[in-house]
Amino acid sequence: MSTQNHKIAVIIPYFGCWPNYFNIFLKGCKHNDWLDILFFTDCHLPQEKPKNVTFIKATLHEISLLATKKLVIDITIASPYKLCDFRPCYGVIFEDYLKDHDYWGYGDIDLVYGDLKPFIVNRIAEGFDVLSNRSEILSGSLAFFKNTNFIKNLYAQSSLLIDQLTAPDYKGLDETAHNHTTWQEGDKLDLPPHCFTYLIANEDKKGTIRASFLSTCKEQIEGSEIIHYQNGLVSFEETSLAYYHYVCNKNRYEYRLPNWHDVPTSFFITATGFYKTDKFYRFINNYRKISGFISNILIRIWKRLTKN
Repeated sequence: MSTQNHKIAVIIPYFGCWPNYFNIFLKGCKHNDWLDILFFTDCHLPQEKPKNVTFIKATLHEISLLATKKLVIDITIASPYKLCDFRPCYGVIFEDYLKDHDYWGYGDIDLVYGDLKPFIVNRIAEGFDVLSNRSEILSGSLAFFKNTNFIKNLYAQSSLLIDQLTAPDYKGLDETAHNHTTWQEGDKLDLPPHCFTYLIANEDKKGTIRASFLSTCKEQIEGSEIIHYQNGLVSFEETSLAYYHYVCNKNRYEYRLPNWHDVPTSFFITATGFYKTDKFYRFINNYRKISGFISNILIRIWKRLTKN
């Protein structure tokens, strides 16, 4: 889709089975109909989808062959998670699908999209070439890049590119190579020089590109914090967010993900998961905390017993 004369696409390869929260992601896509979402997947195709979402049937093996051809490196992608290392290369790997787009991006699907436009289009209008949604790192959850030959080939400057891409396990190439310097208020240029955050920050410092590192999302809910969703808008403490990424919450024992076929127009999210209404909220919230605590204890005991 286009907005203010810019066509913008998000590339998302996804393999296996859709998660039970997938409809929440599609709901967010629908409310951002100016943005093209391109899935490459072997999952079953949903019966209903937003007009701006396209599903392209592909297998992980076929993506490996495409990456081998485009990058001129012998590639075997061992697992879907390994694809994250290839994100910096998506502008080249999927260039045939991006010919009409001014910006391309990548992202996750464990997101609740709010209104993305003010956080993306406004920065493009200001002349930024790279848009991160975290100030600390180049955000793997959602990031955008101007579709130029220079930017889409920046990945090739990575000093360990071939070693990182051909390794079977995920190396964190798209973010910080598993280095925590910037999460501890360190400089991006102190990161490993082969990771994409460093490469982008370095080019920004040299003035060859303009990069915007801006925290527009929330990726963890703690204590009594509440995120609200209302008719396509996501807010926290009355401040609008681009999106909520539940990466830090979803694997906690007390956190419950919904299996909503029809996603409500209004809901809220706490440290224990998603809620349609505040009716019985306190009771359910406390129940989830207690059951999560007990589950955690039982699993620890089981691990110790089986280890011995």
